[in-house]
Amino acid sequence: SMLMAAGLNVRLRVLIPAVENSIAGNAFRPGDVLASRKGISVEIGNTDAEGRLVLGDALALADEEEPRLLVDMATLTGAARVALGPDLPPFYTDDEALASELAAASLAVEDPL
Repeated sequence: SMLMAAGLNVRLRVLIPAVENSIAGNAFRPGDVLASRKGISVEIGNTDAEGRLVLGDALALADEEEPRLLVDMATLTGAARVALGPDLPPFYTDDEALASELAAASLAVEDPL
């Protein structure tokens, strides 16, 4: 809603990579090796980190369309919640100007980052 409320002229595609963490005969096991969407082999070291695999594949899928801007708002770790509290989502960019613009837009619509 932040983008819509700000009246930005953008084409927005939202991917929601979700994963179920359950016990089953076909569940990941430490030492399993899986292939990512980009064909990179990934060894499972911690079966409680399955979200990272799905996130990586979703980011690879999003990147295939060669977007001008790709924003990841994943909340994969408890450390993010400890650092920012329960109400603020973490985000990362290596572009300080973009970070400032996102933060300003979020405050303008009272949905802070």
